[in-house]
Amino acid sequence: LKLNIDDRVLLNILEVNTPLTTLEIIPRYPHRLSISLLPHIKGLHFIKLYHPYQPHLIFHSHPSLQQLDLLLDTSESVIELFSILQSNTTLKYLRVEIENNDIIDSMCTSLQNMLTLNKTIEYLEIARDYDGFSICSTYLSLLTTGLSQNTSLQELSIFIP
Repeated sequence: LKLNIDDRVLLNILEVNTPLTTLEIIPRYPHRLSISLLPHIKGLHFIKLYHPYQPHLIFHSHPSLQQLDLLLDTSESVIELFSILQSNTTLKYLRVEIENNDIIDSMCTSLQNMLTLNKTIEYLEIARDYDGFSICSTYLSLLTTGLSQNTSLQELSIFIP
């Protein structure tokens, strides 16, 4: 199903009752569309967003989410996502593109804690745009510490320069 809906129509949606389990919002009016639509569709298992969206809003309205592909543009949103996933028990697939290239200790520590505590993620990809996030060798020890304690992850893809 492909819909081409003017975003002004979506501002008054109360609830979407549909057997829809996958939602991909492409950039036309992405931010307004997401704010209008995403919280009102119940039962989604897979969400793919091409623009930044606050992780707590995603998991608040979709607590049973199994697959997530999204773009994050601040270190705070990255830390928030990894913190949420420390206790999440439903997400199995995560692909996150991080535009912010300023790696801070708390981002990598949050990733380490998520890898250590999360018992359900099987696939993790941390993608980047040309100038985006990458894990430098300084933070590899945090990554390997988290991985050594992880029992669920089957596939990992992270750019290391």
